[in-house]
Amino acid sequence: MAQTKPFIPITREAYDELIAICKRSSPNEACGLLLTSDISGENQIIDAVQEINNAHEVPQRAFQFEPASWTSAFFEARKNRQRIAGFFHSHPSSAAIPSHEDEIGLPLADEGLCYWIVSLQNAAAPAVQPYIRLHGQFMPDPLMFA
Repeated sequence: MAQTKPFIPITREAYDELIAICKRSSPNEACGLLLTSDISGENQIIDAVQEINNAHEVPQRAFQFEPASWTSAFFEARKNRQRIAGFFHSHPSSAAIPSHEDEIGLPLADEGLCYWIVSLQNAAAPAVQPYIRLHGQFMPDPLMFA
């Protein structure tokens, strides 16, 4: 799932759904998939998001993809001819900065992974920070709308 360009834009509809999922899950962390209808990977635009159940034993502070929900979402995306562009999760009460627990919660930690954190510290104005994984570290990417 390597990313071929420095950022992947998101549609306004997918962005709004991302924020809605994160707010509904609060005070627990939300997590899920960022999806694109471009299965070739050449002109990726995140045009859908899919929530995955958080199975972490302390969901207010960390996330872990629930295996059955993750498997179902993966195959549903394939059935709908969608490609996984990356992953997201929320921080209900902290900044949109990756933590060690975040990396543990990811189902994959591939180079070039698109990884977004939604901070709800200010629920009226959520902060969304995309990252890309390069050389074993999460590097900030710009938030771009399609």
